[in-house]
Amino acid sequence: LLLLQGAAAPAESGSLDALIADLVASSKVKPASVSIAVIDPASGEVLGAFRGADRVLPASCMKVVTTAAALTALGPDYALRTRLLATPPGRGSVEIAGDLWLVGYGDPGLSEHGPEGSTVAAMDAFAAEAAARGVRLVTGDLVFDASYFDGPRVHPSWTDAGPSARWYAAEVDALTCNDGCI
Repeated sequence: LLLLQGAAAPAESGSLDALIADLVASSKVKPASVSIAVIDPASGEVLGAFRGADRVLPASCMKVVTTAAALTALGPDYALRTRLLATPPGRGSVEIAGDLWLVGYGDPGLSEHGPEGSTVAAMDAFAAEAAARGVRLVTGDLVFDASYFDGPRVHPSWTDAGPSARWYAAEVDALTCNDGCI
């Protein structure tokens, strides 16, 4: 609603398409780089659009829409987690005879923006938890498991526009580090 307050009146009264077109025209964004579709989530009906069927790389603000969709689908109390798993050591043992598995479930928190303040600090927190549970030796490997998401990692219409584009169009993955860049 705040965005709409400064907009000019639409060309056709009540036309969401016209209002969206006016917003795009009055912005400093190149219209050729914009694709907007307003869809009723209950019916799937397109309520308004501006080049709505055109495929473009998402802007940084796409995270707002993605977050809103996740909150709607999962609820505000849903916790995204990354788990460190292993076969439990034998009774009284301090050794894990096998691999440690870092399993991702979509948690974006392994980054400098997470509660630990850095990716390294997040990994240190996992190591500290294992040590607190008595683990002193792991004979296997650290295995990264991102299999929870099984869909495409990159939309087919996204092209590689170089390192700067990867920040905005990072792969979708269940296990990511540094804001999706790793």
